[in-house]
Amino acid sequence: MFAKLKFRNLLMYMANLRFTDPQVQSMNEQFRTALLDFASETPDNLASVDNIEIGKIRVNGRLESGLKIKGKKIMLSELMHSIEEMDLPEEIKAEYPKLTQEEWAAATRIMTLILSSLEDDFRKLTVKLILLFFLYFPK
Repeated sequence: MFAKLKFRNLLMYMANLRFTDPQVQSMNEQFRTALLDFASETPDNLASVDNIEIGKIRVNGRLESGLKIKGKKIMLSELMHSIEEMDLPEEIKAEYPKLTQEEWAAATRIMTLILSSLEDDFRKLTVKLILLFFLYFPK
């Protein structure tokens, strides 16, 4: 239970704090430890943390930070968005024969939104700061 909470807290920290370049290495070490403490050190989980990182990339002129493919400019949310647009794969149909295309689309959309919610970009940060300003300094 504690490991799961620690992992969730790290994800929330990552999503709500615009971290600096020197913090990236520390964040990735914490991410690796928290994920493996939560999910265990199975070969699949070890391979996952070896290929995924917390990082920054420039997307459409905006600097975004979040979970991405290690060493590449591919955010997990963008990858999930591409999966979201796919038809229900035959392998999934075989595993879940009652799952409809509409349900597949809904599930993959929610997964995309969850991943997107863990990212931060300057535009989002600016909106947060403006909202905080008006919250603390109303007219």
